Parts: sequence; C-alpha cells; structure tokens
Amino acid sequence: KSYVQTTLPRVLSDPTSDNILRFMAAQDKEKINPATMTEFYTYVSLNLGKFQACDDLQGSSWVTVSPSGESITAKYQTRCHFNKASVVATISLRKIAEAWRLAGVFFDTGSLEPAKAGAASGQRI
Repeated sequence: KSYVQTTLPRVLSDPTSDNILRFMAAQDKEKINPATMTEFYTYVSLNLGKFQACDDLQGSSWVTVSPSGESITAKYQTRCHFNKASVVATISLRKIAEAWRLAGVFFDTGSLEPAKAGAASGQRI
C-alpha cells in the first residue's frame, strides 16, 4: 500500500510513457504497446487534466503459486481527483524479488465526474 501511496501521484502527475515505464518491471514493459501509452496520456490530458489528489486506497495483496513459481500481486482502487474531473482508478502491482513494481493503472471511465469548482476533494497521497 505504501508503494502505491508514493508512486501513484508520481505517475499521474506526469503520465508520459517514459515516466510510467520507470515504475514497471522489465517483463511488463515488454508487453506495453506504445500506442496504448500515447492513448493513456492523451486521455488524461484531455479529459482529466492536472493531477490533484487521491482518496484512501482500498485493496489487498495475495500470493499465488504455479509450476513456474510463486507470484505476489496486489490490486488497489481509489478515486483520483484532477483539475477537470475525478475518476476511479484500479492500480495493479507485482512484487519482483523484494521490490514492488507497477503493473498497470486502469480508469473506470463510467465513474468519471466533472471537477467541482474550488479545490479537489480527497486525501493527498
């Protein structure tokens, strides 16, 4: 949870592909389509604007074991507030060796709400 609290604002404050890829594991970077990264940046810029804050995180982590070995993953949800709108985000993580790495940030576009006049609501993380 603390990794998400530290990393998510850094990712959403600069949603460029170069910045996001810095927080991802090598095997996840290989799966990324550059066009998808451009679409994400464009969506954030046009529809959400500048990142402001996030509400409290809700979620958990779990361990799975397969023939290829043990895998530790986590998934959290939070409402993210930007200057144009707020949206519910799901953040996926993977633990590689002893370090957590970002696996993905997904927005529920059905949860999009226009920003209220004044300051963003929510707790800054």
